[in-house]
Amino acid sequence: MKLKKNFLKKHFIPIFIGFAFSICYLLLSIIKHYSFLSGYDLSIIDQAIWKYSHFLNPISTTHVYYDAPIYYDHLELILVLLAPLYWVINSVYVLIILQVASVIASGVAVLLLAKKYLIKDVLANTIFATYLAFFGLQFAIWSDVHTLVFAVGFISWFLYFLECKKTKLTYLFLILAIICKEDIAFLTLLISLTYFIKNKTKTSLISGVI
Repeated sequence: MKLKKNFLKKHFIPIFIGFAFSICYLLLSIIKHYSFLSGYDLSIIDQAIWKYSHFLNPISTTHVYYDAPIYYDHLELILVLLAPLYWVINSVYVLIILQVASVIASGVAVLLLAKKYLIKDVLANTIFATYLAFFGLQFAIWSDVHTLVFAVGFISWFLYFLECKKTKLTYLFLILAIICKEDIAFLTLLISLTYFIKNKTKTSLISGVI
């Protein structure tokens, strides 16, 4: 109990920042959906996950290619991993909450990277808050649910574990990022090559090959 109290006291500011942005982004997303402002992209992902959860071909009636599986357009295998969640709670709000959690988690990775580089707490917390307040993230959350937003969280932790030389976790988050969408692999390749040129590590080389 004392340990928990000390942890909360020591990390009160980043916890408060993360909690505040979580509430704001959840309210933004949920109120938007509740007000019938959700659109095309969320409906496609929702239908695809529902069909994966029932072991059906992921054909979306709202997709531009309405008579073909969605993987003819984009390969988003992360949807297969998310499908079991619909066995427990068959609701689009699950996806909305997960997307916000992914964004906040990416901010935590940025914060930990800042601390790893021995940046003072005040500046590290400022970087954390500034990152979460970035317009690009706000717009991503406002624009329905996208697998690319999930990829942001995975890439952030991929970078963190790559920097920390945690090999297994690096590969795990690399793979999770890549299966979010087919074009993420090109981005992770560039990150891995850049890191290999800089540090000449085996992990970054293998990451690039993956």
